[in-house]
Amino acid sequence: MTDKADKKPSGVFFSKSGGDYVVLWKGQEVVRYASIEAFVEAHQAGLLALDESQADLLEKYYQSIGVSTGRSPDKSGRS
Repeated sequence: MTDKADKKPSGVFFSKSGGDYVVLWKGQEVVRYASIEAFVEAHQAGLLALDESQADLLEKYYQSIGVSTGRSPDKSGRS
């Protein structure tokens, strides 16, 4: 059983001294953002990239088993 006092913090915290937002993972600083808006924009961009990556993986899998995905090409010309 772990003691809560021993747990290192994870989350997004406002830094009063720096006036910015700090992302911590198990007590280690990961990144800082000047505003919560900057954090949300970065998070959204990451989710969209993950979504696209997962869609590409699924498309490759379906093509490998002979199923047409029906996806339209994006701006880069990919299907």
